[in-house]
Amino acid sequence: MELYKNISKQCKSTMDFNLLKILGSEIAKSSMSAFDEQIYWVACTLAFWGSFRMGELLENTQDEISAECMSWSDITVDNDSMTIHVKFPKIKSKKGDFIHIFEFTGH
Repeated sequence: MELYKNISKQCKSTMDFNLLKILGSEIAKSSMSAFDEQIYWVACTLAFWGSFRMGELLENTQDEISAECMSWSDITVDNDSMTIHVKFPKIKSKKGDFIHIFEFTGH
């Protein structure tokens, strides 16, 4: 047990609903353009409600588009929900994963 005494692990903070609301307030108060605020907020809320990793939603390079990059054809919008196709999820599957996002009324 003595070996484990001095080992420290960095904890990763988790996002909860209250923290998401605080983030939204900070985005609204920022000096970003309204368009940039919308894009940032959509990425954050989509990552939260879909349990996405940001790498599944956003391209990691500016110069080229990879096969992993999400495109509009990966998103299907219905009346009150959307389905997002993750082509390369963390746990590999032949056809990827399909994440369903539904309205959260009252918020």
